[in-house]
Amino acid sequence: MIKYKDAEPASVLPYILSSDTDIASISYAYKKAMKKMIDTSVQTVLYADIDCMDEELLDLMALECRTQYYVESLPIDTKMKLIKNSLIWHQRAGTTGAVNELIDTVLGEGEVVEWFNFGGAPGTFKILTSAKLNDSSLKQFQNIISKVKNMSSSLISVEQSCKIDINLYVGASIVQSMKTVIK
Repeated sequence: MIKYKDAEPASVLPYILSSDTDIASISYAYKKAMKKMIDTSVQTVLYADIDCMDEELLDLMALECRTQYYVESLPIDTKMKLIKNSLIWHQRAGTTGAVNELIDTVLGEGEVVEWFNFGGAPGTFKILTSAKLNDSSLKQFQNIISKVKNMSSSLISVEQSCKIDINLYVGASIVQSMKTVIK
């Protein structure tokens, strides 16, 4: 059986036709062109195989895709998510939805609270998250947010909250007393 990479039109023609020098030349040229096309098509798998890339290729892929919020110091799984979403974020840049998606990707969880929901000045917002941030990661996150947010909006604060699972017991009672007066 002939592999498709090695196939050429002359291999399926009868001997009388395939032995002709013109047909053999055309067949050979076709085989070389197909080989070049097959070799090139293998490279397109790169875009579909982001989950299996090493970190160096991810960095190059981020440059090629112009991934807006990409920083080489991020964890590898975050880099993969950023590259996968870069085209969508280019289309939706400046919207609250894009900022929320970025928060979910980089921090894992959180949300944007706009000015009208907390009584702030028009055009301001804050971010609520339960992710743990230190000073350097907070500055890095603020730089990333400045690239995706609407240019007329201002980030006021990034507020952290923590969830505590405890059992809390509350009790209440009503005591009614009656006075009877005897004469």
